[in-house]
Amino acid sequence: MSALTGSILRNRNVRASLLLILAVMCASLLRTEFYYRDGLPAVRLSGFGLEGVILTAGAYLLIRYAFEKKLRIEIAVLSLIFALCTVTGESYNAFGEWTLLLGGIRWVPFLLLSLTGFTVIFYSVLTLVSGAILQLMSMREHPQVRGLAGRALELVLERHPGICTFILVLLCEIPYMLALFPGIVSFDGAVQIAQGMRWEHFTWHHPPFVSYLYGFFAEKGIEWGNRELGLFLIVMIQSILVAFAFSRAILCMKRLRIPCVLRALALIFYAVYPVWPTWAMTIIKDSLFYPLYLLFTCLLIELVCLDQYLPDRKGRAIIWAKLLVVGLMLCLTRNNGIYEVMLSLPLALFVVPRRERIALLAVVLILPASYLYIDRVIWPGLVDTDNVRIDRYTAQLQQTARYSIYHPDDVTPDERRLLDEILDVERMRELYDPENGDLVKEALRVRESERGFEIYEMTGREHEYERVWLAQGLRHPATYIQSYLNGCYGYLYPDRREVKEGLGWYEMSGIFDYYEVEENAVWADLRERIRLWTEQVRETPLIGMLYSCGFQTWCLMCCIAVLIICRRRLKAAGENRAGLIIPCLPGVVTILVNTVSPIDAYLRYMLPILVTLPLIAAWTWSQLKELRAASSSSTMSSAKK
Repeated sequence: MSALTGSILRNRNVRASLLLILAVMCASLLRTEFYYRDGLPAVRLSGFGLEGVILTAGAYLLIRYAFEKKLRIEIAVLSLIFALCTVTGESYNAFGEWTLLLGGIRWVPFLLLSLTGFTVIFYSVLTLVSGAILQLMSMREHPQVRGLAGRALELVLERHPGICTFILVLLCEIPYMLALFPGIVSFDGAVQIAQGMRWEHFTWHHPPFVSYLYGFFAEKGIEWGNRELGLFLIVMIQSILVAFAFSRAILCMKRLRIPCVLRALALIFYAVYPVWPTWAMTIIKDSLFYPLYLLFTCLLIELVCLDQYLPDRKGRAIIWAKLLVVGLMLCLTRNNGIYEVMLSLPLALFVVPRRERIALLAVVLILPASYLYIDRVIWPGLVDTDNVRIDRYTAQLQQTARYSIYHPDDVTPDERRLLDEILDVERMRELYDPENGDLVKEALRVRESERGFEIYEMTGREHEYERVWLAQGLRHPATYIQSYLNGCYGYLYPDRREVKEGLGWYEMSGIFDYYEVEENAVWADLRERIRLWTEQVRETPLIGMLYSCGFQTWCLMCCIAVLIICRRRLKAAGENRAGLIIPCLPGVVTILVNTVSPIDAYLRYMLPILVTLPLIAAWTWSQLKELRAASSSSTMSSAKK
């Protein structure tokens, strides 16, 4: 192990990367001061203090080592995209508008300097990181680890990765089960339980399947005379599902021949990082969605590598069944699940062997047909609501609200009449929050339907509203674009802190006074310690960046960029490796959906991205190994000729 460490430290790229990490950590610990002055945002350091000196030295090291080699256009383009995201995020974080981008001639020098500076820094960082990764890949895949630690790693990650990971994750969840017993009932979870037990009328805001599931166990708790047990069974189902999904991810990494040390890091992330046990204890639809999302990503990787990992017909028949079950459950546990499935799975038809395309085509046809039958036939017969699916109009209502604030005199009489009939315009202006689209929905007017339920006045008049929305957008498109960017920049900008319960809930929400359950006082001290531990992880330099929604997006973008490069170079080397980015497509769809979601920089919406990052990184690593092997073979063939 010491020889491996010495080999790493002797590499120039690795040394420069370590120096950069040290500089950033020191600067963070020395209390870097960010502030605003003269209307300019805090993208400029004051120049005073040791942190400025350390960061300057770190930047010098970056640029010196990064530009020793020729310019790499792929990294330069990605760096420019990151720089543009950063400047956009700074602008909306400071002003709520695109002042720094299109605010006038006085901002042009600042824009050009910022874009240039950020592009150079990001180019340097990406160059050093890529160099360090390539250096690590050139070492032995499985360095010898002797003693008890070596035997433990061999047992957990080589002999029995599935069952051992499953058990370890469950063991790490036990302190959270005790501290948060019987579970964390979030507000949305409380609504779903109340709707599932028919204490409240259903809405399309939450998937009926999850509401019925939660309501079933909550009702069983009442029947057994132990409400805590009913809620705890929900938590146990979620915890088991999470542990199973994590074990499948580690097993998939082994099949991809990922080095044991990297798999150990992934296991630590899944077992110890406080995001996962906290959300597993939380009763909310997302706690079921993200493990299913991870399983679906594992299946996509197996699908792309069908000949390599599943050569026998029995194994392939099993994967079709898994795709049907996991894909359908993904659609039923969250409303956007159908988009993740149908915008990624059909593309696999172009990469699977021809003899298997009929089977996959059957899955692609049966899965949406089953979901649409459940959604359009079964649920309407069971769900007692006539309401419009208002969540689809979140971004549009935000744009209408911003239009009414910025252009109140540019509204025609017909538009004013319609808007006044379906919503309270004055109240909408008061409630408007550029980064929280749920608030303006409270300005929507309601009426009683023929079935006796309260529904929005907008129900049945969606097309009228869409015509008004489109007409106003054509008159002032910049206002609509500003509204859109203001509501989603946190998913593209790493310095935007996560909002709302980013670290998770640590308290119980009452279920509309129907199902009150008191928190467990015995473990109150442990609950507080876990909360403080979570906050400490959030504030730890570098590690805490994993809580950043924008940083997660950037990591996914880096993986996609590397896979595109691998695809192009493998094709040039005579290797036909189509479909390398297919496992990343659900993540792309998730980010696009989040950009029109009600809340900006909401970690709960990014859990699918965060949970699949280790697996996507492993998939990218495996393709880099394939590229290196193909390049070596090509070089040897040329030498022989």
